[in-house]
Amino acid sequence: MRLPDGPKVTALRVNDRGTAFTQRSPGVLSASVTFGGAPFTRAQQVGGYDPTFAGGTFTGTFSVPQRVFDQLEARQRAWPIPWTPEDYRAPWLAPQRLLLYVQIAEPDDRWEPRLRIDGRLVELEKAYSAIWAARRTFVGFYADLSLVAPDREHRLELELPPLKPGQFQGVFFQNVETEYTNAIIP
Repeated sequence: MRLPDGPKVTALRVNDRGTAFTQRSPGVLSASVTFGGAPFTRAQQVGGYDPTFAGGTFTGTFSVPQRVFDQLEARQRAWPIPWTPEDYRAPWLAPQRLLLYVQIAEPDDRWEPRLRIDGRLVELEKAYSAIWAARRTFVGFYADLSLVAPDREHRLELELPPLKPGQFQGVFFQNVETEYTNAIIP
């Protein structure tokens, strides 16, 4: 942090905790602070982006904190809409679900990718930007992972068709809002 000219800093407090710091140069302090809780943000990505990946098997691990499921449950209580089975086919409805999106540039709804979580086959749904499924409105694939166990590491295996290098953008969770904490780990 950069400070105005003035008295010398002798102590730094973050959220009422004394925090060690170093003075990098006049008016510039540096401190390392670790906040509590497992990170899990809006559009949380599983694994990373590989611009050379051209299809085949993508693998990664993830863990969903219990607070994410608490957030989705609170949303359901706040918006108690009686969704129909047909509503659940639209990825933008029923926002109390923990959805996992497979992001591919220029996807094709004729593809049949396969997703396994912890070795078990999980159904991938086709997502369209319109109510009626039409190839020109196809936007990709998603899976409802609302029933995965919280606070436990899961293994993801995604089998994809041959793609152009960089076409596969990654796998991302949806319907989660970023939460912040003021709890600091000493």
